[in-house]
Amino acid sequence: MLIQLFLVLTTISLAACDRDLCSVAPPSEVKSMQLVTPHELQALMRTDRTLAIIDANPKEVFDEGHVPGARWMATENVRDALPTDRATLVVFYCYSEACGASHTAAKSAVAEGWTNVARMSAGITGWKAAGLPVEK
Repeated sequence: MLIQLFLVLTTISLAACDRDLCSVAPPSEVKSMQLVTPHELQALMRTDRTLAIIDANPKEVFDEGHVPGARWMATENVRDALPTDRATLVVFYCYSEACGASHTAAKSAVAEGWTNVARMSAGITGWKAAGLPVEK
């Protein structure tokens, strides 16, 4: 039941996200999750070789440019995008601060037992606005 609810919420979140606006509000249960800025994520990428970066955007947005080394997360296969070691730092992001897809995915990872989960709330738009490189 929990997995079915997650899939419905993730589908709704991803459907709401487009290039111009992601209108799904973040779930309140995720507020205690660690937040990182684009520059903090870039620093983590230099120091933590086991870091997993998960892009929760629609595939088209991912294909246009994503954080270097990020894995795309299919809505129906969130768990497939996660590393096997549940202590690995996992950073989720989506389109922007208003997008709910990364929040939902991060909440799911915590519920599934991953213990080191963070979100880059600025999303790919914040990453680009910070002048950081993207990968295609």
